[in-house]
Amino acid sequence: MSDSVLLFTFSPVQTFIAEARRAEDLFNGSAILVKLAEAAGQALGVNNLIYPADLNKGDIPNVLTAKIPTNEVKTRAEAAGKALLQCWQSIAEQAHKAAKLHEDDTWKAIWERQITQNPPWQIFWASAEMKDIADYAGAYTQARENLDAIKRSRTFEPIEEFGQKDSLSGQREALHKNNIKAKAYWKEMANLPGITASRLRPEGRECLDSVGLVKRFASIRKDNIPSVSTAAAWDFYQRSKKEAPLELEAYRQAIEDFRPALYKPRKDDPVWPFDGDLFFKETLTPGRMKDSYGLEVGRPDLEGLQKLLKTLHEKIGSPSAYYAIIVLDGDDMGKHLERLLDPTEKAEEAHRTFSGRLAEFSLSVQEITTEQNGAFRVYNGGDDVVCLAAREQAIGLARDLASRFYKATGCTASAGVAIAHHLTPLGLALEAARYAEKEAKKLEKKNAICINLLKRSGSPLMARSKWENLDIYDDVLKQIEDDHITSRLPYALERDAPTLAALEKAGQIAGLKYLLGRHSKDVVNLPGLAERLQSWAEHLNHAMENGSHPDSSKQKLGLPEVAKWLVAARFMVSGGGE
Repeated sequence: MSDSVLLFTFSPVQTFIAEARRAEDLFNGSAILVKLAEAAGQALGVNNLIYPADLNKGDIPNVLTAKIPTNEVKTRAEAAGKALLQCWQSIAEQAHKAAKLHEDDTWKAIWERQITQNPPWQIFWASAEMKDIADYAGAYTQARENLDAIKRSRTFEPIEEFGQKDSLSGQREALHKNNIKAKAYWKEMANLPGITASRLRPEGRECLDSVGLVKRFASIRKDNIPSVSTAAAWDFYQRSKKEAPLELEAYRQAIEDFRPALYKPRKDDPVWPFDGDLFFKETLTPGRMKDSYGLEVGRPDLEGLQKLLKTLHEKIGSPSAYYAIIVLDGDDMGKHLERLLDPTEKAEEAHRTFSGRLAEFSLSVQEITTEQNGAFRVYNGGDDVVCLAAREQAIGLARDLASRFYKATGCTASAGVAIAHHLTPLGLALEAARYAEKEAKKLEKKNAICINLLKRSGSPLMARSKWENLDIYDDVLKQIEDDHITSRLPYALERDAPTLAALEKAGQIAGLKYLLGRHSKDVVNLPGLAERLQSWAEHLNHAMENGSHPDSSKQKLGLPEVAKWLVAARFMVSGGGE
């Protein structure tokens, strides 16, 4: 009996994750994808899987590879598709029951159309028969080509959606009842018992379709889901526990006693069960309390809380309003998998070994994306990682992830890191992180990072670098923190970098030394820094000239890019303040 190589996948993935207004949508959307992939993998047969190596290690990717007896391929593939859709129906029904919304026939018709008749998932699979026991390489290549051809062919009819669109995707009809517009319906639903403003924005400012309802009300993740405000204030919270425990406890107790009592999204945390937004003084205003918590309170009601929070701020400083989204992706994974097919007689073993290494990487990601490290894992499927992080830990965490990926797989990875204000729309921040990841991969041989600072005021700032040069950034950051370099240096270099970049190496170093001399309080602490900054710029010149960055051949962009990193360092040290 012959075997075949089967490739099974489903979509959308990135757009499904990206349709998010709050962190709960992001985390639940990712968890749903993992559950669907796991259901498909179980139906294909655990012992048949080549990739992923283990359904119990890390998040399951949306592309699965299996070696299956040829006469079972169609049955197994169809069973995997059916299992995936059944899993989706089960998750949707659980969310449906948890929401407890008002329904009628119109509502049910929309739900049925979006969840059952036209679910959001497109399922693809392709296979190729192995000519003999050693023909895994040939069969895999053919199956890959077949799958690519199928995905390029549009086999799904466009779906028509009517009426007001939902808030998450902006494409599907929002749920509503007959003769009641969506905004009026969701305004009414936001007032139902048990539906807090943290779950659904009041006054009809959020209208969900069926898919959005599933994301918002499904209970898949068992751990505490952090808001972006919690991620932004995470370091402040950790410092409060260590340096101001009495002040933190007094503030916590006052919130416990506040009437009406505030929602506890982190109820498993014995020290601080509330959302991190309560560490920001701007939250303790009548307008924000109504918008975020659905509470009608006056200024006098909040004065006690404001005083206690002010005391906490006076003890350890104010929290940073910025957090990070990290998107990390392996470089040229498709090409690497193709290289593993040679020699052909060892291709299957090579793919299985590499799959095992990816599973090791997934476990490694779980080790470091912990609350103790100020990191909150959203998704880790194969070579893809998405996580939220405290601003202070973001760049170091991204570098650690890339290092661990290389150690586990022998392959490089690139990352995009968006630093965003906690009130910035989440979808915009995630889009900025993905864009930054693509920009990082434009450098020669990739293996790079791009940060994208979404400053609340002023233009966004993007800076790229190869991983090996970030030790210079670390040193500059430390010098700014220790006040050896003034906060004016980054802006002075940003102003002069285009002029200096036109000079020869010696002229650039001389110019850098002059700027360091003018803007450092103790130049003896900066030995060789000018030379190192110039070397960093040279590396960037080469990486951009030989990469695919637009206009890289017209001018030397390395030194202006280094200047951006210094501006970013100043931004990080100031906590986002100007």
